Amino acid sequence: MGNQKSGKLIVLIVIFLITCLAAHFSPRQVKRLGQVPLNDYLKNINGYQVNGSVALEPEIFKFLDLDDYTFTSYRNNVGKIELYVGYYYSANKISAAHSPLACFPGQGWKITQPIIRSLFIDDGREVHYAELIASQEGRKELVFYWYQAHHATTPHIFLNKINTLYNKIMNDQEDHAFVRVSVSFADTTEEKARVQGIEFIKAFYPVFSEFNDKNGLSTSLKLSEARSLRKNFGVAAIGLAAETAATPHSIRLLN
Repeated sequence: MGNQKSGKLIVLIVIFLITCLAAHFSPRQVKRLGQVPLNDYLKNINGYQVNGSVALEPEIFKFLDLDDYTFTSYRNNVGKIELYVGYYYSANKISAAHSPLACFPGQGWKITQPIIRSLFIDDGREVHYAELIASQEGRKELVFYWYQAHHATTPHIFLNKINTLYNKIMNDQEDHAFVRVSVSFADTTEEKARVQGIEFIKAFYPVFSEFNDKNGLSTSLKLSEARSLRKNFGVAAIGLAAETAATPHSIRLLN
């Protein structure tokens, strides 16, 4: 009986992988529903004022293969927060986001081992993120970061790819993003910086979720084919594979 169950599981996982590949490589015409740039949408975060925005150099924008982004500094009565969001409208750019574990050292920063954490937001959602300390020539920053596929968050880039493919197959949503919040604490304590960062995430996340809902992706030219894949075997394969592979700090596949 055990061998029979294992055989069925393997078959379902293989079908799931084939489904993902078929959806990933099929030609799809992506449509953007919203027209409001992310940088403009995030100007109004309750309790914070925009302190300034950085425009990425064209070659950096191209290198990161971005569809939209914001690189903005905010301030409240406690101090300054820096936010970077790299946003993608197509699952074809699933590997475009870069990991801070590579980017920070590549720019001369020393970083600590990331700590995986979760944060409950007032709107009922939960953000799964990583936290690390980056230091360079007397500067210290507490960095919070995560990857996001529509509303599903994870600190792991590989799990974000699974989330994105799941959303593409099951809900015809392809939007995904990398989010980084940085708090300088050279002149304060790490704990105060952590509280400051968490409070900002609580204020920022509902606005960002609203942007995802309004500016996320809709259908494609291959919608009928995607529905056929779902109907035949997608739901069962994904459900069983996800249940089997689940680990602490793993993904919430969809909200």
